[in-house]
Amino acid sequence: MPISKEAKDSLKESAKDQDKATELITKLSEIALGEFIEAIIRRVGRMSTGATVSNSKQAQAQLSALRQDMLRIIRKGGFKEAVLDYLRTFPKVEAHTIYQHKIISDLNVPKSLLKDSKQFSMQLYESLLLGDGMEARLVEPHIQRLQRAIITGGDKGHIAAEIVDFAQGNSGVVKYSGQVAQDGLAQFEGMINQKVGDYFGLEWSIFVGSIISTTRAACKKLVAQEYIHKSELPAFINWAFRNSSGMIPGTNADNWPVFRNGYGCRHNAVPISSSLVPDSAFERVGIKR
Repeated sequence: MPISKEAKDSLKESAKDQDKATELITKLSEIALGEFIEAIIRRVGRMSTGATVSNSKQAQAQLSALRQDMLRIIRKGGFKEAVLDYLRTFPKVEAHTIYQHKIISDLNVPKSLLKDSKQFSMQLYESLLLGDGMEARLVEPHIQRLQRAIITGGDKGHIAAEIVDFAQGNSGVVKYSGQVAQDGLAQFEGMINQKVGDYFGLEWSIFVGSIISTTRAACKKLVAQEYIHKSELPAFINWAFRNSSGMIPGTNADNWPVFRNGYGCRHNAVPISSSLVPDSAFERVGIKR
């Protein structure tokens, strides 16, 4: 069953909305990273009057001040407004996905089915990007790392460089915020597909998306296969963990429509009526229509 132009356009429009929301967060995160680095260098420099740092009251006071600096940076106006704009994208994704199910399988998805999931997702990602989640997953790892360096003691320049390297790596504000924002919308879209599939008792999904240079092995496999039956998921997921990259720990047949093939996966697993699935797919799985 080829996806109609109308359905493809809706999928593309949803992807554009998601990209626009996450790009602004990423851009502001890059600005925040620069401010983080300035704050780290400034606070480490004030931890002692000499060239080395030890576990002193002065060092601990500057560590506490750095935590407040970081919280202020990630909670200030521009970043907060970007996150609020990002949260307004969830209803847009919901509307696109409901529309796709209507034009692909002629399904009338009740909005009440998705109300709790949408509210939960929006609250979760507001916390992860602005609230306690941001502090726990972004600020505290830097503070704890610096705390260990203070206790050990050493050259101020080396300690500052170590924390700056950490901030610029996978645990830094740019990587964290961008990945959380991208996966939040994509996984919300997947959550809708999961609920629609369960609500209408759909056992088949069509895997939709393009292949680019960074496409992982699991996605290439399903794009080529196109259709996947629920009964195939356990074996496919086991294969993906062994042969692909970026799979999310705990992915199983029940939550695969949400997580799909891992962190940053932009493909869609759209549940469809079995009447739209070609005979060749039934024959491959070994089940009767």
